[in-house]
Amino acid sequence: MKKSLLFVAALAASVCVNAQSYVQVNPEGLGLSSDASALTAGTSLGENENFKMYVAFDDSYKSTGISANEYAAFVFDGTEIDANIGMQGSNNPKDANGANPATTTPPSAPVGGAVIGIDALKDGYIYVWAKLSTHKNYTVFEEGAAIGYRMAMQVAAETFNLLDVTVKGEGEFNNVMNPIPWPEVIFTGDEASELKLNGMGVIKFPVFAGCKYLVNACGSKITFGGAWFDAEGDVAVSIKGDAGEFVLLTADGSDNISSAVANADVVATEYFTVAGQQIAAPVKGINLVKQTLANGAVKTVKVIK
Repeated sequence: MKKSLLFVAALAASVCVNAQSYVQVNPEGLGLSSDASALTAGTSLGENENFKMYVAFDDSYKSTGISANEYAAFVFDGTEIDANIGMQGSNNPKDANGANPATTTPPSAPVGGAVIGIDALKDGYIYVWAKLSTHKNYTVFEEGAAIGYRMAMQVAAETFNLLDVTVKGEGEFNNVMNPIPWPEVIFTGDEASELKLNGMGVIKFPVFAGCKYLVNACGSKITFGGAWFDAEGDVAVSIKGDAGEFVLLTADGSDNISSAVANADVVATEYFTVAGQQIAAPVKGINLVKQTLANGAVKTVKVIK
C-alpha cells in the first residue's frame, strides 16, 4: 500500500545523498535513428537507485529532439540537460477496448502504444520532461488506476508563454475518476479553446516505492527525453534558450535554479482575458497575468478573481 506524502517529506532529510537523480534516454544506444525501429516491452531506458524507466509496450520508436520555440535545454535545480536528445513512439496508446485512455469514465490504462513505464524504488516525485502539446490529453496511471499530476510547459502564445495545469485526483490515492480534457481546456476553462500549441515541458506526479507507473500522451505519441526524481517535489525547472534566456516552468518554493531567474525584478505586469484581450486590471473570472522580468524572462499565470 502506498505511504503518505507526509512520510516522503520526513524521509527526504535522511536521504539527501540520493534525494535527486535522473534518467536521460540514449536513442543511439538503443539503436534508434530518424527511422522508426521496433523496441519490445520492458526495454530499459535507464535506471538508478530511485527508479527504473523502460518501454511499457511493444512499439516502434525513432530518435528525435524535443527542443521547441527556440529553447534547447532543460535545467533542473541547476543541472542542464540537452533537449536535442529524445525519442518518440509510433502508435497512439489505446485501452483494452481500443479507446483513448483519457476519455473513459474513469480513465482506463493503456495496453499498447507509445507509453513510458516507470518503477518507483523510493517514495518521491517524478518529473518526465517532454515536448508537449496543449491539444492532446495526457494520463498517468499508478498500478492501473489514473492519478492526478501537474503539467507545466512553454507555449509561446501571443498573450502568454507558460501553461501550468493540474489534473486533480481524489482521496488518499489521488485517483482521477473523470475524463481528462486537453491541457488548454483545463487552463482556460473554455471547452471551445483551440490554441493548439507545442512546447517543452514537464509532467510531475508523486510516486511510491514498489508501485508501477505508466505515462503517455493520448491521441498522439509522447516525445520525451527522460525523467527526474526528487524526494521532496520542490524542484525548480526551467528551459534555456540559445541566447541564455530562461523561462521558469515550476518553482515550488525553490530558487536554486538560477539566481538570475528566481530573483529577477518584475519590470512590467500585464493582464489579459482568456480570449487574449488585454485589460487594465483583473476582472471577475479567469485572468492571465503576464510578468516581464528584468532579465528578459516572462512568466504567465492564471488567476481566478
